Amino acid sequence: DVLLDGNGVLKVFWDRTKGAPVDVDKETADGLQEGDVEVCVVPLDRFYHDPDATEVAKYRYTFERIDIPLEDAVLIWPAEKDALENSVAEGIQEQGIGQRPKYEEHVQLYCYYEKGTIANGRVGRKCLCLDDGTILGDIEKNDHPGADLPYNQLTYVDVNGQSDGKSIIEIARFCQDVIDAIDMVILDNIEAHSNSRLLWDKRNGNSPAMDSQAGKVLEYQGGVGADQPKFLDPPRLMPELQQMRDIYNNEIRDLFGINDAMEGRQTQERSNALQLTNIEYGFLLRKRFTNKYARVVEW
Repeated sequence: DVLLDGNGVLKVFWDRTKGAPVDVDKETADGLQEGDVEVCVVPLDRFYHDPDATEVAKYRYTFERIDIPLEDAVLIWPAEKDALENSVAEGIQEQGIGQRPKYEEHVQLYCYYEKGTIANGRVGRKCLCLDDGTILGDIEKNDHPGADLPYNQLTYVDVNGQSDGKSIIEIARFCQDVIDAIDMVILDNIEAHSNSRLLWDKRNGNSPAMDSQAGKVLEYQGGVGADQPKFLDPPRLMPELQQMRDIYNNEIRDLFGINDAMEGRQTQERSNALQLTNIEYGFLLRKRFTNKYARVVEW
């Protein structure tokens, strides 16, 4: 997600349903596990953050969309059956190869997390709700360490004044659009070379028939004296056009950290030590993202 879209979201939280069983709840007869840390990737289309925040660290609250079958939701929250049925969305449940897809009704829930602030007594809040604001169950305190948000958003290229980042592909797209436009001009020029155009003065009599389907006779009426027939030369490309293409192509290579050493090209004047240095330099362009990921793992 980070490399393609410029943003990626990791969720790190304590899952009470994991780990070895330690006890049994006497009231509900449910088994109690010791719990374990859970790390998962949250799809970008399911993650909603504070729109007023200009940095990831300034998020006050987040929403994560969770889809569950309607039947399971009614069993968990029977008192909110009417609200759950009003929020039903039809979905497709994946089946095995060769089997027809099964349609089922599911509900879109939103997991709300609020960071610990003065307004909530520094303990934060969390709950599950529907898109119409109906709260499912009780509002609990944020049990994440430090009442912080359990989400960590990674960005590839930071943008001043906004929390969402940009992808390197988005930056290189402009260069690629220029290269595509230059290639179209070159292709049009090649096509023009494959089509012969004969200039024929009508005072020379009837124009000859062209043997090639790509040939065409352009007739005109000249001035004094009949002009000699000649072929029309196609327009020539500007020499700067190929230079411009190479410039933008090198810009894309620089953005992605690609150099001749990484492609295995080595000149006789370049030593092996310099070759390895150039390869390492290309990897260093991605070091910033690597450091971000390392901080998330340590966190």
